[in-house]
Amino acid sequence: MTIQSTKALTMLRIIVGALIITHGALRVYTNTVAGFGEVLTLSGIPQGAIVAWLLTAFEILGGLTFLLGKF
Repeated sequence: MTIQSTKALTMLRIIVGALIITHGALRVYTNTVAGFGEVLTLSGIPQGAIVAWLLTAFEILGGLTFLLGKF
């Protein structure tokens, strides 16, 4: 792998990780996790509120590990 392709993949990883973190953090910041939980419950997913919080936490923590190159 060349240095240019390594740099490009690193930049792509950082950008995608930042977008994933932003998506989860924005849901927390705008206080829409409960609404997301309601949508999940109406879609037939049991315990939609808990699943919504778990998915949001996964987005933030998973995005951080992806951004740092640990995943």
